[in-house]
Amino acid sequence: MEIVRYLMNNLNIDETQAAGGAGILFKYAKVRLKEEEFFIINKKIEGVKFLIETSPEPGGFFHKVNELSSKFGIVNTNLTSLADVIAGFSKLKLEHSMIHKFINEIILFGKEKGGLEFQNILFKVFSNLNIKHPIIN
Repeated sequence: MEIVRYLMNNLNIDETQAAGGAGILFKYAKVRLKEEEFFIINKKIEGVKFLIETSPEPGGFFHKVNELSSKFGIVNTNLTSLADVIAGFSKLKLEHSMIHKFINEIILFGKEKGGLEFQNILFKVFSNLNIKHPIIN
């Protein structure tokens, strides 16, 4: 997949880390975007569905809190969402500091593939992670 190769080259990581990290972030995006917005991502980037399906499940304490909260009708919070992303990256042996690097690279890749509209969708969803990164902040 082109995005996996792109991330491997630009972040100096292996294929499993590139695919898994992208999958975690696209899974995050899928939950938070309108269906028509996520459709654009899925259409412009090859293999998004596969990356999501094969990405590691976060697990850990915050994931359990999230599961219990949803049973009582409590909506996910940014803290739990960020914790899930961090836990997923940890399973890939990636430091949490790599999250913002992935986001920046995915946004740059998205701009190349889909132009400004696509880039704005990615800005919108990833800015909710409240992680400082040069492209968004």
